[in-house]
Amino acid sequence: MADIIHVSKFGAYKDVKTLRGELKKSPKSAELHFQLGEELLRAHTPANDKKGISHLETAIKLDPDCAEAYGLLAYKTIYENPRKGARLAKKAAELFRAKGDDEQADAILDEAAGYYGDKGWDNLRHGLTREALKEAERALKIYPDFIDALNIYGSVYLERFEYDKAEVVYQKAIAKAERKQGARERIKWSDLDSRPYMRARYGLGLVQIYHGEFTKALDSFKLMLKMNPDDHQGVRFLFGDLCLFMDDIKRAEKNYKEYGGMNGALIKLIKGDKTGAKRELEAIGNENKIMIELLYFYLSDYRMSAYIETPNDNPAEIFSHPKYKYLLWGLKRYYSYDEMNPLKYQEFRDAYDFCKLYGPLWVRHETRKLVSEVHNKL
Repeated sequence: MADIIHVSKFGAYKDVKTLRGELKKSPKSAELHFQLGEELLRAHTPANDKKGISHLETAIKLDPDCAEAYGLLAYKTIYENPRKGARLAKKAAELFRAKGDDEQADAILDEAAGYYGDKGWDNLRHGLTREALKEAERALKIYPDFIDALNIYGSVYLERFEYDKAEVVYQKAIAKAERKQGARERIKWSDLDSRPYMRARYGLGLVQIYHGEFTKALDSFKLMLKMNPDDHQGVRFLFGDLCLFMDDIKRAEKNYKEYGGMNGALIKLIKGDKTGAKRELEAIGNENKIMIELLYFYLSDYRMSAYIETPNDNPAEIFSHPKYKYLLWGLKRYYSYDEMNPLKYQEFRDAYDFCKLYGPLWVRHETRKLVSEVHNKL
């Protein structure tokens, strides 16, 4: 049960038997009805849940200002009746604010909005961007400071190649998070409240790549690694890739040796080690054949032929070119989410995201022939 609700104003917890005995003596006590309802819900069985909710509703009838009862009812209701749960959460927040407890009010609204946020992320994982935006909008109606709703918007904008819009919402998400929680030098990934903030920073770093601001992106991801040295988001794996974007081959190779990355084969090819590059690509294909298929399609498509024959000096020019967007839309038609085979869809998403982010690098270094050789052997 949510920790934000388990802060009772009524003192130490008592067992159910004791509370029932006390309630017989004082049947009109809102406090006792709340405590008994809370303890029954803690047991978390269908029968106890039903009785617990009944006691919470009685507590509200006896004391219409019992914010804790509204909050706990909201938590229990939101998953079965989202609209009712949202109304209860807003009422609880209103009562907590009237008592000067803005922190608890925000926590309850954040919890209720999180129901829609989770649905939004789930829709994104299934490739349902419109549905994801609807859930994000519902979350923001409950709690305008719900950071992950903005992150969902940012993710959808990235998916639609609307990088300026993505940058706006990620900047807004970061500002809201820092205003709520303060700027921080270190975060703990175990602190769930810090994750939306770090997701927004990660999204902003991706936007900077798509804008061709590679130095800014590298600085952004280094800041994230400093804030979270355990690197639960894997930003260190992007360092070598960003150095490749900046044509700093020596530093890119150093970062790949230290952190690893997804473009080791490209480094080998640039250095003239075609055999090593081919071997590494074959290893990738053995793990995820779709990765090689999509990269081959990306590099071979007629709409990219002009770039392949005459690679641009700046890969960011490909990011902004209409051919790039249309090509990726073509890739997305290859697969759709399959409930019976979610792993295959995830392999496609990994491959698609790789082509979307790193494809311009592979175009720039004229890798079509090598990828074609590996593809034909699969």
